[in-house]
Amino acid sequence: MAAVAALEHPSIALHIPPVAIVNRADHASWPAVTAGLLTPAQALTVFDRIFEGRQPPFVDSRWPVSDPLCP
Repeated sequence: MAAVAALEHPSIALHIPPVAIVNRADHASWPAVTAGLLTPAQALTVFDRIFEGRQPPFVDSRWPVSDPLCP
């Protein structure tokens, strides 16, 4: 946007794609599952971890949170 303002354009056209909604119940048809990259159980594990805001185990083991204010 700063570049557009610097070029003194009064406006800019933007395309913002719609937000995709991922339903947990549809996990068997998710692309990573149908491609064989994840089992349905693994897909649910990843979904639940992300939805709950937890880091992957390898992150916690390498960079433990030492600040008591950090969740």
